[in-house]
Amino acid sequence: MTTLAEMLDQLRNLIGDTGATPHFNDLQLTDYLNRAIQELNPYFPRRLTYTLSAVAGEHEYALEVGCRAALACEFPAGRMPPAFLRRMDCTHPDFWRGDDRYDLILPHDASSLNPPRLILSAAPAGGETILLQAAADHNPLSASGDEATLPGRYHNLLLLFARLQVWRELSTGEGMDPNPIQLWSATLELNVERAERQYRSALKAALAAESRSSTAAWRMSPCDRVY
Repeated sequence: MTTLAEMLDQLRNLIGDTGATPHFNDLQLTDYLNRAIQELNPYFPRRLTYTLSAVAGEHEYALEVGCRAALACEFPAGRMPPAFLRRMDCTHPDFWRGDDRYDLILPHDASSLNPPRLILSAAPAGGETILLQAAADHNPLSASGDEATLPGRYHNLLLLFARLQVWRELSTGEGMDPNPIQLWSATLELNVERAERQYRSALKAALAAESRSSTAAWRMSPCDRVY
């Protein structure tokens, strides 16, 4: 996996800031890389499996703050075939009328005191296990040895987005204190537009490739009903 230090080197090479006295310090570039991770989280989330010990009679379970969406929930885990629950809004009157439903409540803030919550319609007997497949945020980068959890095939998007932030910072700085005898400001704005187009184009291509790789052939069984 690629570390923050390695990504900073790659970013400096991309923007040409490799001199003895660089224009951007590591803290600035790290901030841009973390903004890139936040930008890409909704498109390429991290897939995690939460293994939860069911408590007798407990319907509600707290999850990590970075959890974004539920993909599948198995309860009780370990059966063959697996016992997957059906997703349903827990406020729906039918939710509590069966023992095969679940819901995921996502907060609208990042407070650890208000984590995402998994809701089961069934009341566990205790001693059972819940397996939740979920989409989650990728880890932010802080220390030089921190490893990026976003797959390597998307690291070019991180670098392109960070480069876009570099050009925006340069353009904003020039706009706040323009030189009246140079056209540097207009050139910077043009570079911002070019960098954004390149990033958007690369993102579109990555999303298209992701969509093709996740497409599977499906054939209807002659025994299935048609509604």
